[in-house]
Amino acid sequence: MTPDRGSQLRSPVRAVIWLALGMIAVGIPVGVVWWRLAPRGEVTVVDGGVVLSETASQAFVAADGWFAFLTLAAGILCGTVVAVRRRPDGIPAAIALTVGGVIAAIVAWRVGVFLGRQPDALDKARSSSVGTVLPVGLRLRATGVLLTWAIGAIATFFAATLAAGRMVQEADMGWSARGPYDVSDAPPG
Repeated sequence: MTPDRGSQLRSPVRAVIWLALGMIAVGIPVGVVWWRLAPRGEVTVVDGGVVLSETASQAFVAADGWFAFLTLAAGILCGTVVAVRRRPDGIPAAIALTVGGVIAAIVAWRVGVFLGRQPDALDKARSSSVGTVLPVGLRLRATGVLLTWAIGAIATFFAATLAAGRMVQEADMGWSARGPYDVSDAPPG
């Protein structure tokens, strides 16, 4: 491999790594915003334990919904930035958006859970009087929403790429933007 070919390979790899790291770094503020916006459930101390409040299940669903919304918005933002900048392009961008999106969502999840942690309600209930209302820590119950960042980023990137009329090509396969058999590219005669 010539040095020229090696530098051509390193440039997309470097761009993919920086893109993924940038997305992961954005996961921290997304986790903080989720922690600030997501409602928390509550439990009430009764004889022999705790019971969920009437609105606890709604709070749990809303917390998952806020996470899905925030990570989807972050994914759309990341996909738009990559589509506009076109660095990296094609398959390397798709890989970076997918891997970076999943890892960034995991980072956001763990940051939000860390900031929203509460002492275990059962342990705290033992030392609390009957009727005391205790908050429940922030949790993500619908773990499938960890994919929304990556899905939003990939969908936006591909939609923007197609809307701009660009075909994502990694190798010259004889395809043009108008299809595989463009007669304008054919030699005369």
